[in-house]
Amino acid sequence: MIIAMHQSKLNEEALILEAERKTTSLGRLTELAQSRLVSVRASVAGNIQTPVAVLESLSADHDYVVHCAVAENRKTPIIVLKKLAFDANQWVRNEVRENPNTPIEIKESIDVHGIDDFNLNNNENE
Repeated sequence: MIIAMHQSKLNEEALILEAERKTTSLGRLTELAQSRLVSVRASVAGNIQTPVAVLESLSADHDYVVHCAVAENRKTPIIVLKKLAFDANQWVRNEVRENPNTPIEIKESIDVHGIDDFNLNNNENE
């Protein structure tokens, strides 16, 4: 039993390293995004090479850790950042605010008012 648990942990660590590697193929990143392991999905979401479509898909993941990684990724489209700005988890909203591609009006709204006071759909600067 202990050996099996150790092997499982080693396998998880190998998958995380593969998901983080910038040379991992786009196809393999797409596969890894379907992992049952949150740590692997979050590692894919944090990889700058991850395809935008995969980032969009991961933004709908059930785990806030994955949302944080998507929000932090500089490749995440603004439309996804806007969606994540409404996330129930403060850590996710913090990552949206810290992403250099997040429009300033969203950052300011998160800072000053909290996202509930800001209607992202009425942004005239899009």
